[in-house]
Amino acid sequence: MKIGWIGLGAMGTPMAARLHDANLEVSVYNRTESKAAPLKEKGVAVYTNPIDLAAKVDLVFIMLSDKTAIDAVLVPKFWEQMSEKIVVNMSTIAPLESLALEKTAQKHQVTYLEAPVSGSVGAAKAGALLILAAGNEEVITQLKPVLAHLGSQTFYLGKIGQGAGAKLSINSLLAQMGVAYSEALLLAKHLGVDAELFLQIIGQSGMNSPLFQAKKGMWLQDSYPAAFSLKLMLKDIRLANNEAGEAIELPFLSKAQELYSQAEKSGLGELDMAAVYHYLEKGEH
Repeated sequence: MKIGWIGLGAMGTPMAARLHDANLEVSVYNRTESKAAPLKEKGVAVYTNPIDLAAKVDLVFIMLSDKTAIDAVLVPKFWEQMSEKIVVNMSTIAPLESLALEKTAQKHQVTYLEAPVSGSVGAAKAGALLILAAGNEEVITQLKPVLAHLGSQTFYLGKIGQGAGAKLSINSLLAQMGVAYSEALLLAKHLGVDAELFLQIIGQSGMNSPLFQAKKGMWLQDSYPAAFSLKLMLKDIRLANNEAGEAIELPFLSKAQELYSQAEKSGLGELDMAAVYHYLEKGEH
């Protein structure tokens, strides 16, 4: 099976590299061509447009930042070239946006699947992502040997929209945990507790988590190299709150959106989402 990969950001690059390292036949496309250089050096075929890529492969993975980016890349001619083939969307978008892509795919006899992932750059490099798959179950089962190079587990959620919904829901928790840890550390420091010692205590308590272990060094050093950028965290919170709409009340998530939005406006958008702590501590409120 010939695999195409579109989107070589912080997540897409290590994921495509894992497929190549597993001796699968992978070709890639990225709008900013320079980002493909590390894969080109490994011997991966790099295409200069998505239509030519689509013509040469059986399956395309999409890992782009949002629906706007997807629409810019997946032009009508791309879908024409993918007729009778498979498109797996791993990007985080809203369920309704995903359903719109499914409709476009159906018009061109393309099998469209959702497979957004939970986990950031470290998990992508290690092939330890959680894959939240939705769509045709039979096809997803056929793809499991490929997905196994990317994730430690693939969950089947059901019809299109369910994978996207699960991803937004888990990321809503991620956003709130980021704020909760930040506030606890801020309070401890305000009360004169040694920051390093306090973080050790959390690490030994029931409030420890893989997220905490990944971010504690950032908080201690007040340095935030992006594993998952604050601006993308904010994008996902907005999508989640939009989905909730008037139907359900999510007061914590609404407040989290406000905080991450202010943090982005203060210039922290390109840093890791953990930089919400920096905003709470030093930002202008």
